[in-house]
Amino acid sequence: MIAESQKGYRVGPLSVEDLRDLTEVRVEIERIALARAIASGDLDWETNLVAARHRLSRISERVEGDPHHASDQWAQAHGAFHEALVKACGSAKLLQIRAQLYQQTERYRRFSDVVGRERNVFAEHQRIFDATIARDSTAATNAIAEHLYYDSLLRSSPARSSSKSKAMRDGDG
Repeated sequence: MIAESQKGYRVGPLSVEDLRDLTEVRVEIERIALARAIASGDLDWETNLVAARHRLSRISERVEGDPHHASDQWAQAHGAFHEALVKACGSAKLLQIRAQLYQQTERYRRFSDVVGRERNVFAEHQRIFDATIARDSTAATNAIAEHLYYDSLLRSSPARSSSKSKAMRDGDG
């Protein structure tokens, strides 16, 4: 949000530079939160994570009849899965920062509506989940980092950014 004198607030423009910076910060925060959750998570945390993963796996990522647009139901389940991963990190402030970064990256995801033909998001989430449930902090934090960086690369690729660069500079979207 950008405050403008005597006009109120407006949403800031999208940019490749902002996405890259946002992704780098989010990766660091997610890695910290996930490592802490793995170290301190209990059976309730695991149970909630299993439920979130199951729900995400049962909802189609794309709108039925329109494979180019993401489903709102999937987006909600996706957010719940990522939140469940880190919920047991033990820090309300860390969770708050992570939630803010997630919301900001969701803005890019919604704008770009990337369809990764070569990408298997289900497998990416499964890899993160499996490593987390196995309490393999190194594998889990590496998997979440790769997942987030892959998202960022797709959204900021030259082919995508050239077709939408004017809209991004003007803050449309």
